[in-house]
Amino acid sequence: MTSKNKVFNLICSNIKDPRLGILLEIHYKEDLWGSAIPDLENLIAEGKLDEYENKTAKIFLCRDYSLKYRHNDCLEIINSIKDILNGLSESNQNHSALMGFAYHTFAISLGYMGKKNDARYNKYYLMAEKIYDRLEANSDKADLIIQSIDLEYYYNEAHGIPGLLKKYKTIPKELVGEKDISFRLGVMSLMGFLKGGGNDLLEKSITYLKMQLDDSDMNHYKNFWAACALMVAYK
Repeated sequence: MTSKNKVFNLICSNIKDPRLGILLEIHYKEDLWGSAIPDLENLIAEGKLDEYENKTAKIFLCRDYSLKYRHNDCLEIINSIKDILNGLSESNQNHSALMGFAYHTFAISLGYMGKKNDARYNKYYLMAEKIYDRLEANSDKADLIIQSIDLEYYYNEAHGIPGLLKKYKTIPKELVGEKDISFRLGVMSLMGFLKGGGNDLLEKSITYLKMQLDDSDMNHYKNFWAACALMVAYK
C-alpha cells in the first residue's frame, strides 16, 4: 500500500485495521474520494478502531463530506480539530504526518464548501505547509499547492490566468511529470484564451498539451482529456 506520497505512507504504516487500510488506498491512490462514506461511517460507529485510526477515518471522511455537499457533517469534523489533534506528537513522524494531513484536508475542504475566505483556510494551509516542509514531504506539499491553485481559479479570477500559471513554477521540477503539470498548464492556458486572453495563452496551451501527450501514458484518462483540449485549441 505504498505511495509516492510520504505523508500517506507514514499514516498507513500506523494503520492496523485492514479494512481501513483498503479504504484509505481507495481514496488516496485510486482518487475515489466520496465513494466510501458509508464504509468509513460504519467503521467509526463500530468503535473497534484505535485512537489513531479513528482520527484518520474522520479526517478522510471530512473531505468526502465536502465533496458530496454534506457541509454540516464536514464542518462538525473541522470544528472538532482540537480533539482530533489532541494526543498527537510532532516528534513522532506518524503523528506529525496525520497532523499535516488534517490541516491540509480541513483547509481544502473549507475551500470546496465555499469558505476559502474563512480565516481558518489560510491558517490550516500554512500549518500543513510547515509540517510538510519539516517532513520533507515534497509530493504532498505539491498536492497542497495544486489544490490551492484550483481553488484560486474558481474564487478569484481577477488575479488572472497568467498569475495562476506562475504559481505552478513552485512545484519542484522532479515532480512535474508525476503531478501532470503540463496538462494543468495547458488546460488553464486554454481557459484563459477562451475567456478573452491573448494569443500567447493559446500558443502556451498547445505547447503544454503536446508535452502532456508526448510524456504521458496514452491509456491514461488525462491523455484523453489533453487530446480533447488540444482539438479545441486548434479550432
